[in-house]
Amino acid sequence: MSHRYCAVAWAGVLLAMLSVRLIGQPLCDYTPAESHYAQLSVQGTYLWHSAPSLSHASSTHGGSFRALFASLFDSTEFAYTVDGNGSLTLSVGGPDLKLAGSGSAKRYVTGDVFGVGSVSAGYATGTGLALDLTGGLGVGRFRDVTPLARAIHVQNALLDLGVLLGPVTPDTLLSLARVFGQAGATLAEMLDLAQRLLEQSGLVQGGHLDVRALLTIQDVLSSTEGARLCGWEAAAQVGFSVAGSPTPTVSEALKLTVRSALVPGPVSQWLARVSWISGFRLLDRHAVDASISYGTRILGNWWAQVGYGFSRDRGWSAPGPFPVDRHHLTASLVSRITPALKLLLVFDLVFATGYEKPEETLTVQFNWDVF
Repeated sequence: MSHRYCAVAWAGVLLAMLSVRLIGQPLCDYTPAESHYAQLSVQGTYLWHSAPSLSHASSTHGGSFRALFASLFDSTEFAYTVDGNGSLTLSVGGPDLKLAGSGSAKRYVTGDVFGVGSVSAGYATGTGLALDLTGGLGVGRFRDVTPLARAIHVQNALLDLGVLLGPVTPDTLLSLARVFGQAGATLAEMLDLAQRLLEQSGLVQGGHLDVRALLTIQDVLSSTEGARLCGWEAAAQVGFSVAGSPTPTVSEALKLTVRSALVPGPVSQWLARVSWISGFRLLDRHAVDASISYGTRILGNWWAQVGYGFSRDRGWSAPGPFPVDRHHLTASLVSRITPALKLLLVFDLVFATGYEKPEETLTVQFNWDVF
C-alpha cells in the first residue's frame, strides 16, 4: 500500500517539473479589472470499487451520472462564487444520491478586506440534509488569469510550430489577454484581433499567419478547460448549521476557511484549501477538511492531475463520540477528444476509520463541458 501512495506523490513532483515552460509574463501578476468565469459539465462514469472493512471485504461494479457547475465573479468592490454538483451512483448495493451546493457574496470594504455571507447545502443517501448559513469578515482576493494563460499558451504553441521568430513582448501578451478576456466577444472576433496583434508584433515568420497557425489559435480559444485562478483568501464566519439524520441537529456554527491558488504556467494549476467548522465549544463537535491538488498538460491533448485530501468529522455530520478520519489520494489521466469532450481514467485510494485496508476505486469517465 505504501508503494502506491509513494507513486502518486512522486507523480505530483514529476508533473510539477514537466509544467515549467517559457511564459515571459508572470501569470499571477496579471490583475484584470474584472474576473468572470462560469462552467457547466456533465459526466458519465463506469467504476470498479473495492472496500475492505474490518468486518468484511466487498468488490463492486457500477456506474454514475454527475453534473457540476462553477461560477466566479470578482471586481474592485464586489465578488461572488457559486458552486454545485449532483451525482447518482448505481451499483449492486442500490442507488446513491448526493447533492451539494454553495454560494458566497463579498463586499470589499477597503483593499482586499471584505465582508462575506455564505450558504452551503448538501444531501446524501443515508446521512440526510446538511445546511450552513454564515456571515463574517475576510481578507484576500482571487483573480481569473485565464485570458493571460491563453495568450501565453498561444505564444508557446506558435513558437513550437516555428511560426513566431521569438517570444512576443509583455505588452503584446497583455493586449492578447485583453482580447481573450472580452465579455461577449465571439470566437471569430477574438481570432481576428489576435491575428492583427501578432502580425503587428513583427515576429511572425513571413509577416502573416498561415492556416495552420490560425487553427492552432482557434483550438486554444475554443477549449473549455477550467479557469486558471491566482490568489488567496482567509475568512472567519459565524452563523448556524443544520445536520444529521434521521434527527437533524441545529447548532451555532463557527467557520474558518483558508484557500489559495497558484498558476506556475499557462497549462497548470495548484489549488489548496483548509476549512474548520464547529460550535463555539471548538473541540466538542467539529469537522476539518484539507486538500491540495496539482494538474498540468503533459503532452499534446493529454493532461494529468494528482491530489491529496484529509478530513476529520467528530460528531458534526452524524452523532458519535469518536472522530472519523479520512485520507484520500487521487491520480487522473485525461485525454481531450474534442474541445468539449474528455476521457478520464481516475484511480482513488481512500483510508478511513473503520477500514483495515484502503478503499480502491478505478473509474473510466466521459466528461462533456456544456460551456
